[in-house]
Amino acid sequence: MTTYYVSTIGSDGNSGSSGSPWLTMSKAMATAVAGDTVRFRDGTYSSAGGLTQTNNGTSTNPITFISDTYHGAILVSTDVAQQQAFLQFQGNYVIFDGFVFTSPGNYIGLLMRGSNPIVQRVFAHHIANFQVLSTGGAAIDFVSLGSNNTPINGLIDRCMIANIGGGFGSTWTFASSIEGYYVSSPQGVMSNCIAIDGPGFGFHPYHSGSNWDIHNCTAIRWANGGFVVATDGTWVQQGSSVSNCIAYGCGYGIREYQDISNWLGATTYTNNNVFNSVTADWFIYANTLHFNSVTNTHVNDVAGDPQFINYQADGSGDYRLKNTSPCIDAGIPTLTPSYGYMGTLRPQGSGYDVGAYEYVPSQANKRGGLSLIGA
Repeated sequence: MTTYYVSTIGSDGNSGSSGSPWLTMSKAMATAVAGDTVRFRDGTYSSAGGLTQTNNGTSTNPITFISDTYHGAILVSTDVAQQQAFLQFQGNYVIFDGFVFTSPGNYIGLLMRGSNPIVQRVFAHHIANFQVLSTGGAAIDFVSLGSNNTPINGLIDRCMIANIGGGFGSTWTFASSIEGYYVSSPQGVMSNCIAIDGPGFGFHPYHSGSNWDIHNCTAIRWANGGFVVATDGTWVQQGSSVSNCIAYGCGYGIREYQDISNWLGATTYTNNNVFNSVTADWFIYANTLHFNSVTNTHVNDVAGDPQFINYQADGSGDYRLKNTSPCIDAGIPTLTPSYGYMGTLRPQGSGYDVGAYEYVPSQANKRGGLSLIGA
């Protein structure tokens, strides 16, 4: 169990110690094994995509890749229009924490394929800003290495993605689009995450992406929709949930689609705020169309404008809640994370807030958004 270091002034010929750091992510990926931690010092690390990690961690000794300071290490892909992932982690029990990354020339930014992966406190922007005609992609993608049916048991927490696939008004087709958070293997949690400005869906369990719980997330300006729960072909969808979420200015707010005969268990939609949708706030299939007469409904909807402190369509705004927001204290406690996007403990008031941020009166004049978009 060793702690290694990476620096923009390091060398891959070094030992990786604090005083003799490595230079690249590829060296870190190839070397770190179960129990190891690799700390990236502040700076910009540019490289071609297709970087792949394969070593396994364990439940008690994961492999951790972490930015030394929050959002201080910035990973940049130099690829141009490549149908490959910028970063791919195939090992089990891998933690990816605190980085900023951008890959405008890759159709997937971050691909997690091992079991029990954790992606947290990450900011991804300008992913796949080019047209792929034959396939789609995603900013963050979870799919098991062996089969889509293999449970991945993943966690995506306190992440932000913005300006994906050229944004809301780009010309991707519905079937071949770029998504925000895309999961196609069973079992996992997405919590306290924010997705801003893209042509696909902000949050998208698909194929065999059943039993995913999506809680206290915020989707803004996604052309196909903010949140979708779906399946197709021989896969099944069962037991997923969407609660305490905000969908703002999306094509559909929250919807279902594809082979609905494969729905084997109800999906629950509870205490969500959907506002200013382009096509429709909701599209939930009637129970008569479901296999085994599964009935999906949305209940305890939170009506009205969520009232962000400073709404900006491109992600440069402040998406915390004003003190007059209907989303304050309007959530349910079930499966709600014990903290918000900024690490604020929940609840701060008489109840849990809806969306990624927990309202704190004492922080009303402190910035909660990110200003990296467009840089």
